[in-house]
Amino acid sequence: MRKKICEFRARNSIKNELVFIEVEYYKSSWWYINFKNERSYKYNSINEAIDDISNMFGDWIDFKLLV
Repeated sequence: MRKKICEFRARNSIKNELVFIEVEYYKSSWWYINFKNERSYKYNSINEAIDDISNMFGDWIDFKLLV
């Protein structure tokens, strides 16, 4: 199960396009899905993921939480 957490303007994209960050629930943990659709950071709860993602990307252009 995947859930979109936030959206923002990507700094490094060619057209500064709107991108999404998702987390996925897999094997009893939440995982952050990066821009290349690869699974990376592991979280114990979705709230932990939301907090960390907000801290990492909260100052990016047009950042908006979706949850």
